[in-house]
Amino acid sequence: MVDAHYQHRTGSSPELVLFSRKNISYKTACDIIDRYPWASELELSDRYGEGGGFYFVAGAPEGIHAAYQFTPVEADRGLLNLELVLKKGWLGMIGRRAKSIDFDAVSTSMAKQKIRELFTDSPEALYEKYR
Repeated sequence: MVDAHYQHRTGSSPELVLFSRKNISYKTACDIIDRYPWASELELSDRYGEGGGFYFVAGAPEGIHAAYQFTPVEADRGLLNLELVLKKGWLGMIGRRAKSIDFDAVSTSMAKQKIRELFTDSPEALYEKYR
């Protein structure tokens, strides 16, 4: 089960709007990225000092999960980060098994390839892969 959360502006409003979709398919994840208003959102991000982006999560965000965050930085490119949490740990620190991997700026096609992992691999398998 993969959920998608993404933000962008709608119409002429300067406010970012949060959209959420539960239990999506890989094809839907790709459609969300493809239909994102890249050009207008980048222009408005420069103007207002804040921008939208994508967050795809497999598992429970408050428990075991794997999540990709993709933040647009230019047309069809963005910063990609993978967050893996296998154990939250006591007070969020002691005994924690988690890791964060930064892929820097990648193309949308590369982001889609990486996001596919959420649909094919468990958080545990991804943790071992990026160990």
